[in-house]
Amino acid sequence: MSQTNIFVCALTCTYMLHAHADTYRHWETGIIEESGVAYAGTANESGSIIGQYCTLQDGSCVWTLGTSSACKDGNRYPVLANSDQGAGQLEVYCGKQLDKDLYQYVFTDFSKIDNLIRNGLRIGLALPLQSDNFVILRFDLGGATYAINSMNQIVATTKKNRPPVNAPKGTKDQIM
Repeated sequence: MSQTNIFVCALTCTYMLHAHADTYRHWETGIIEESGVAYAGTANESGSIIGQYCTLQDGSCVWTLGTSSACKDGNRYPVLANSDQGAGQLEVYCGKQLDKDLYQYVFTDFSKIDNLIRNGLRIGLALPLQSDNFVILRFDLGGATYAINSMNQIVATTKKNRPPVNAPKGTKDQIM
C-alpha cells in the first residue's frame, strides 16, 4: 500500500470511526491499527476535518484537510491561511475522494501549517472554488499542541520499539 493510500485510509477511517481515541479539548488522537497510522485532528461544526497523520512504520507525517469542496485528484491549489499568529499562502494537492461528500487535500509545506496550528488559537483557510467563490474553513486549535505532541510520542515509541528491518525473521531451525 502506498503512503498516499495509507493516509487516504487513515482520513477515511478517522472520519467514520473514532475508536481508541484520546481527546485534548477540541482535538483527538488515536491509532488506526488496520493501516498503521497515528493521527491528531479535529472537525469543525460543518464536518470538515484537519489533522496530522503519521505512519507508525517510518514516522513520516503529513497534514491533511478533509472537506466537502470538490477537487480533482492530483491538482494543486493555493490556500490562504489566517490565524492569530499570522497569515500566509499555503499550497495543497488533491488526494483521493474519500466518500461522496468528502475530499482530501494534503498540505505541501508541512512546517508552515504545523507552525500555524501549533501556535494559534483558531485558523481560517480560504480555498478557491471552480467558480469565482471561495470556501472559508475555520478550526478551533484548542488542544492541538497537546494532541500533536501526544501522537508524536506514540509514533516515536512505536518506531523505537520496532525491530530493525534486517532483524532475523523467525526462530525456526535451519540447515545450512
